[in-house]
Amino acid sequence: MLYNKYRPKKIADLVGQDAAKTFLSKIDADSVPHTIIFYGPSGTGKTTAARLLAKKIHCENPTSDGDVCGVCYGCQSVENGTTLDYMEIDATSSGGVNDIRELKDRLLLTTLSGKPRIVYIDEAHNLSKQAFDALLKILEEESSNIFVLATTEQQKVPKTIRTRSFEVSFLPATKEDIVALVKRVAVEEGYSIDDKVLGMIAFIAEGSYRRALVLLEDVLMHAKTKTITEDDLEDLGHILSVEEIDIINAFKPAFFKGDWGELMNVAKKLPTDDKKLRPIAYHMYNLAISIVTNASKKVQTPRKIDKARFRFISTLSEALMPNQAITKPALVKAIVDFLLEMYR
Repeated sequence: MLYNKYRPKKIADLVGQDAAKTFLSKIDADSVPHTIIFYGPSGTGKTTAARLLAKKIHCENPTSDGDVCGVCYGCQSVENGTTLDYMEIDATSSGGVNDIRELKDRLLLTTLSGKPRIVYIDEAHNLSKQAFDALLKILEEESSNIFVLATTEQQKVPKTIRTRSFEVSFLPATKEDIVALVKRVAVEEGYSIDDKVLGMIAFIAEGSYRRALVLLEDVLMHAKTKTITEDDLEDLGHILSVEEIDIINAFKPAFFKGDWGELMNVAKKLPTDDKKLRPIAYHMYNLAISIVTNASKKVQTPRKIDKARFRFISTLSEALMPNQAITKPALVKAIVDFLLEMYR
């Protein structure tokens, strides 16, 4: 998988997470908190940061700026998953009280390196109440191990544990960071992807680096050539979650001509599922901007249709703002407003 192949191997390689990079750069085996909570959306680097923390604790030749060397035995044993001094637990499948009791028994073993053991609990919010109680008891009784709890739902971690923890926030990836990452990985894999396809991937990824690289892998797997352009979106529609690609194909000429009837047909075909609708709306938005930009080069004085198009772009832009929930009625209203403006 590309997201594993290109997982950051050094602290400096982390993308976008300045708080995590600062924390990892400054800590060492003597100063690292006993319990840490990494919280933030899925696919933003929490597991990667936990592995970098383990490297930092066990690195034999740390750099002068606080990074790991990446090549020593300590770093490589974490990288390859061959050390018992770093443990990963998925609370989704191992979140019961018996799992935590078993963990307690395993923690009685002395680490091979003589340094603290790092215990990483992913999706920690899925621990049962009894498991959290058992974990709290472990945290209160001993301090020779370092516990890292990763969660997308910070509020579900009991306050009794949060008050004992150092918390590090992971932010959703920006569109710019995702585009840069996807473009770099595509080049490394020998592909070229145009900006509109990159923008589509970044939009659908919704702030997740992992999701973006999963999408990219699917795109590359189905690509017919080493150069992927907007023209390939029809073939790659199902990969990019644009299942109703015929809507987009119908929208482009209708928007260009101002075809009332066809645009109303487009509006009627819009899916009700927001996850399917958002990529379609985003691509319609990009197409609209492209059409308006090209039209403005030929027409000196804006016509009624041009003003209507600007109204459509503005309305759709507001609906597609980050964290703005777009619904079918909102998008249909945007299209209808555009039509009414055009034919008023």
